[in-house]
Amino acid sequence: EMEKIFPGTKIFVLKADRGEHKGGYAMLIFVESVEARDKIFGAEDAETQSKLLPLMEEMSKYATVSENYTDWVVQ
Repeated sequence: EMEKIFPGTKIFVLKADRGEHKGGYAMLIFVESVEARDKIFGAEDAETQSKLLPLMEEMSKYATVSENYTDWVVQ
């Protein structure tokens, strides 16, 4: 659903199999460019938040959802 709402993204769910977070899950959001990322997630505007809220609420039924993030740029 998130890929439909935010064109230019690809979502991956990751499961840790070793290390500190073994058994834990993470979500990787791949965005085709920095410009596309900034357009989608660049501002804390009401439209972006209203699109994300139902998705985050649904995910929180299955896991503890953290708002911590790091943006990585592939060089």
